[in-house]
Amino acid sequence: RALQMGMTEEEVIELTSMDPWFVNQLAEIARTESWLMGQNIQSLTPNDWRNLKRMGFGDKQIAMATGADEMDVRAKRVEAGVKPVYKKVDTCAAEFNADTPYLYSTYE
Repeated sequence: RALQMGMTEEEVIELTSMDPWFVNQLAEIARTESWLMGQNIQSLTPNDWRNLKRMGFGDKQIAMATGADEMDVRAKRVEAGVKPVYKKVDTCAAEFNADTPYLYSTYE
C-alpha cells in the first residue's frame, strides 16, 4: 500500500528493513496495477494477459482495476488463449521414480 501511495522503494526498505529484492518485486506489481487501471480489457493483448497472470493478478483483480465484469475478464483472457495449466515437478530430480510429485498450476 505504501508504494501505491507514492513512497519510494528506498523509503519502504528503510522503514521496514525488507530485502530490496522483495520491495522491487512489490513495486513492479504496484506499477503494473497502476498501468492496468488505465486500460480497457478490450485493448489488452495476449502478451498483456500472459504477463498479468505471471505476475499473479487474478481475474477479479483485473476486473476491479479496469472496471470490467469478472466474467467478461475471464472470457477475454480465454479468447486471448491464456488458460490455466498444471505442471509437475520431479521431486526426486530424476534419480529414481518419484512417489510424491509436486503439482502446480500456472497460466500459458
